[in-house]
Amino acid sequence: MAAAVSGLDEADPRVYPGRLLHIGSQDTASSFDEEKYQELLQPDSPEGSPCPPVQYLERQLLGHRRAVPMAVFSADGQKVLTASYDRTARLYNTGSGHCEWTFVGHRAAVLSVDCSPDMTKVATSSGDRTARLYDASSGAWLATLEGHREIVSSVSFSPDGTKVLTGSCDRTAMMFDTQTGACSMKFSGHLCAVYTAVFSPDGTEVLTASHDKTAKLFSAATGECLQTFKGHEDRVYMAGFSPDGEKILTASGDGTARLWNKKTGEPEMAFGAYEDHVYTAAFSPDGLTVLTSGRSGVARRWCATTCGGSRT
Repeated sequence: MAAAVSGLDEADPRVYPGRLLHIGSQDTASSFDEEKYQELLQPDSPEGSPCPPVQYLERQLLGHRRAVPMAVFSADGQKVLTASYDRTARLYNTGSGHCEWTFVGHRAAVLSVDCSPDMTKVATSSGDRTARLYDASSGAWLATLEGHREIVSSVSFSPDGTKVLTGSCDRTAMMFDTQTGACSMKFSGHLCAVYTAVFSPDGTEVLTASHDKTAKLFSAATGECLQTFKGHEDRVYMAGFSPDGEKILTASGDGTARLWNKKTGEPEMAFGAYEDHVYTAAFSPDGLTVLTSGRSGVARRWCATTCGGSRT
């Protein structure tokens, strides 16, 4: 299994092979190589105008020994959680940049991390085919969530914090109870690896994104597939809900992000100014704007209503 994770490390173009996480008010990158960071400190034009990432840099979060594929803020914005190929996750204080806890125990790269809404638990997923639960206040291991047969690519908490959802390269997603660690539901139907799995804002539905070029909507209570979103011409890296839970947003290797009608499964809008893979797409809190980013290294902001315009 270790060899497979090593291959993922080298092949995954989404992760810059750096060891620093940088927090800023805007225009910041998630992970830098130290040599690259030093280059950014130099003027990039004869006039000596600074690069945007340095202009807004606020904090460096140090400690990981390998690439950082994911970093997320806590619900209150006071903490940052990171997942790393060094087989650990870390919890940082955003004010001081100090690492408060290092979560250990995985036998392969940690690919995803999330914090419960009440800030009491941390969940991680790994190339070792498991997810783990930790106590956020002490760093102590609470449970190992088992059942997947391949890499566990994503992990996320339900809105009420009582469930954990995982997505896996074994083509399934699974839902676990945070108190017992037991699997309470399995979501099947994809033909290839599941990259991400998330709960709807009200916790009643589950949304998955897959290498099979589709996203699927499931009932969290029964596991029934309610809708399949078809139309992308390449893998779907991620899928998410609008803040009101009525729209679906996907990001794909076909160079586009798409907005879908949840009830009909039909696409309503495509955001497609990229020539390469789009890895992430997210709604603004009011649901009126979409932000996308991809392999090109450019982030774009889009109108999610009817104008369809973009701003880089």
